[in-house]
Amino acid sequence: MKFFNSLSLALISIVFLIMAGCIPQKKIVYFQDKTEGKSKDKTSLATPIRPDMIIYKKDIVNVLVYTENPDALPGIGSKLEDRTMDNRPAYERGFTVEDNGDLVLPLIGPVPVAGLTVDQAKQEISKRYKKYVANPVVVVKKLSFKISVLGEVAKPGMYFINYESISLLEALSLAGDLTKYGSRTDVKVIRVIDGRQEEFVIDLTDNKTLYSKLFYLKQDDVIYVRQLKNKRWADAAPQVSIVTSVTTVLIALGTLLIVRAK
Repeated sequence: MKFFNSLSLALISIVFLIMAGCIPQKKIVYFQDKTEGKSKDKTSLATPIRPDMIIYKKDIVNVLVYTENPDALPGIGSKLEDRTMDNRPAYERGFTVEDNGDLVLPLIGPVPVAGLTVDQAKQEISKRYKKYVANPVVVVKKLSFKISVLGEVAKPGMYFINYESISLLEALSLAGDLTKYGSRTDVKVIRVIDGRQEEFVIDLTDNKTLYSKLFYLKQDDVIYVRQLKNKRWADAAPQVSIVTSVTTVLIALGTLLIVRAK
């Protein structure tokens, strides 16, 4: 009887650990409609608009001016047919926006760009270069747009963004998506607003996330995915299972020896 009681206890422990390591489907599936059975306020679910990229102080900006006479613009001029891949680091390729918000460029000198969108900066730079060269084609690219993705994702790290904007979902895709032990209901976005660090919580299992003002990320945003408590049980389950199995065998052998001794 003691043997069966001990064996039952061991089996119950194993089942409990397996169940503790399981994650309910509602905590895994993205963008569920959580308004079922409730009145839906569709007026608040406007699709977010991709934001324009803003240039800030200390940003690194790459500026190229394509012209028929690139020799007139040393260090910045180029011909369209001369475009080549530049593998230098961003810091070496670009111009840094100074503390006063100016971008100092060859020939035209300082151009106030802090607070402008990339398109606005391009128009301002183009207008100034037209005084020196005919029909300049100005290309402005921001090289310092980066985000960080940390926590329970497949590939945590810092990512430099090579396009004009990035959404939260695109950022998580870059990081290989959440692991199965990443909390879909508690994804934090840490953002600096007016010099202060603010923290926001996003629930990826709620389809309202698709309409959130945080759907599109800003420069230097940090995304942190919290670890579920289930992972602790799941990590411990194999070791506990082995210990339980060994204990069960020892109890069985002990019970058998006691029976034979009688």
